Amino acid sequence: MAHKPAPRPPSGLPGLPGWSVGRVAEWVGARPVVMGWPYNGTRRWFVGHRREHPGAGDYLTTIIRRQAGLRRMVLDHGVRAILAPSFGELNLGRGMRYARHALGGLLQVASDDVYAELFRRGVRLRFYGDYREALHEPEYRPMIEACEEIMAATAGGDGPLVLLGLFADSPHETVARLAVSSSKGTAGCRTGGP
Repeated sequence: MAHKPAPRPPSGLPGLPGWSVGRVAEWVGARPVVMGWPYNGTRRWFVGHRREHPGAGDYLTTIIRRQAGLRRMVLDHGVRAILAPSFGELNLGRGMRYARHALGGLLQVASDDVYAELFRRGVRLRFYGDYREALHEPEYRPMIEACEEIMAATAGGDGPLVLLGLFADSPHETVARLAVSSSKGTAGCRTGGP
């Protein structure tokens, strides 16, 4: 039996010359594609980025823009849903100061230019996980309100879905719940809780 070559990846990736974004999007769009998005190493990336770009903005603003840009690229290539666990109990081990700072980034998502463009294009953003229970202290109320506002503002979109996990620390149960919700057409509509 002859070895069949693997399909060529989209343009912009190593070894994929000749595939335009449109061709990749067409190929991917014919299949239900959901991408898992591990969120790690951002502080290490930022240190290197800052060396190359000394005038770069602060960590949170830069990382939010970077994630938005990468998500835009993936969605432009036809992926219909991104499942991105973003912050959980493990992160709390870095201390409350870090948690407040990192979660404060939620307040910046709605005002980021790249995310705003995605939302105008119909991209829906949903938060999943047990964040309401985990962030019950009054100081976190602005973060909860920011999540609710972004979800409400993007609910009418008809484009791809970006699911950001906050305190979704039971991945098997969370993914199973999201799969059931997705099959019923309600993916990401629940905000927090089991």
